[in-house]
Amino acid sequence: MAILFIAGAILFTTLMTTFFKVAGKLNIELPWAISLNYLICCGVGLSFSPGALHVGISHGGIFILLFAVAGAMFTINFHLMGINTRISGLCSTVALSRMSLVIPVACSALIYHEKFGPMHIIGGLLALLAVVLINSGAGDKKVVARQLTVVGALLFLFNGLADTLFKVFTIEFPEVRGWDFAILCFGAAFFLSLPFALRQGIPQIKHLVAGVFLGLFNFFALVCFLNALTLVEGPVVYPVNHIGTLVLTSLVAFLGFREPFHYKKLIGFVAAGLAIFLLLFPL
Repeated sequence: MAILFIAGAILFTTLMTTFFKVAGKLNIELPWAISLNYLICCGVGLSFSPGALHVGISHGGIFILLFAVAGAMFTINFHLMGINTRISGLCSTVALSRMSLVIPVACSALIYHEKFGPMHIIGGLLALLAVVLINSGAGDKKVVARQLTVVGALLFLFNGLADTLFKVFTIEFPEVRGWDFAILCFGAAFFLSLPFALRQGIPQIKHLVAGVFLGLFNFFALVCFLNALTLVEGPVVYPVNHIGTLVLTSLVAFLGFREPFHYKKLIGFVAAGLAIFLLLFPL
């Protein structure tokens, strides 16, 4: 059963990432799709766990601030994923989002003094090398420079900060289920993303349908991942999920969308796989 949940998490995360590539080809307005996506995630989540709202209200204070900021990070990340996929491709986007785990690992060591050994340092350096190598073979030099200096850097940063907030939550509020916190984050993300969607005017049906699909992919990716964590230890689930998503999304990019392949990308993906394993290596 655990294998099925891990496979499901990899599949739905890949579908979620691939959505942004398809959305660009179909001229989908991302603000509406992203906003509706979070409404779907929050609504479906509350139908399974209606007590999540009470959890948020009862804790108040720093807890509300935490999931509100996380919701903002979610919104920014999805917009950056859409932009990055359009200018640099799926491979670059999935590599940056997976490699950003360098940030929560580093923050855990600095803030909470968690063990941080030579393996993690090597993994962090490999992760940065992987990002550069994978992007070095994507498109023309102007696109690569723009991606690395602006959008890619922001995607790497905000994705890592969002993961860091989840790490902070698990340490500061161990009594709260991760699922309830995620539902509240989705709700905050919906309200924060809605103004951007409303600025686009009345949406077409295809934009709303796209949002529903994105929301379902997002929701089931999280459900499968959290269920896998209840059956298998995190040091196993995290690397398998990250590497699996990296490999499967890259295959979709190469075979489905004919994204250019370069020997530097191959080296980059090998470095990425090693980096993920080393960063999550238990001391």
